[in-house]
Amino acid sequence: MDKIKFFIVGLFLLSISGSCRYEEPSVSFTRLKDRIRGEWQIDKIEKNGIFTSEYPCVEEHLASIYSFYQTKVCMIDYSEDYLNKQTAEGTWDFGDKKKTLIVNVKGKNQIISRVYTIVKFSNKELKLSYVDDNGDKWTFHLGLILSFINYGW
Repeated sequence: MDKIKFFIVGLFLLSISGSCRYEEPSVSFTRLKDRIRGEWQIDKIEKNGIFTSEYPCVEEHLASIYSFYQTKVCMIDYSEDYLNKQTAEGTWDFGDKKKTLIVNVKGKNQIISRVYTIVKFSNKELKLSYVDDNGDKWTFHLGLILSFINYGW
C-alpha cells in the first residue's frame, strides 16, 4: 500500500514540474494575475544576451517603473533626462496561455505595443523578453518595488 502512495505522489510531482511555462516558484498560492499587480522597476537590460546600458525606446530603460493594476491598466513611469518624470499609459493582459505579457501604452512620441515572452516570474522578480524589428532580442530584468495585492488596485 505504501508503494502505491509513493508512486501516486511521485507522478503528481512529476506532472507539476513538467507543466511549468517558465521559471517560477515551484509552489505559489497567488494567482498570476494577482502576482503581477504592483510596481516593477527595470534593474538590468540585455541586448542579444549581453548586459547593456542601451534601450529600445525611452520608455523602456533602466529605472523605468511598470505599474500593473487589477483593472488591466498599465502605466510606465520614465525619464528622458533622469530629472523630469513622465508617464506612458495603456493596458496589459496575459496571452498565449499566460506565457506572454501583452502591453500597449501611449508613450511620448509613439504607441508601444509589445508582446513580451515571460522568461521568469516569481514574487519578486519578473524577466521579460521580445525581439524587435531589427532582430535584436531585448530582455528586461524587473524587480518588485510594491505589490498591489493587498490594496485592491
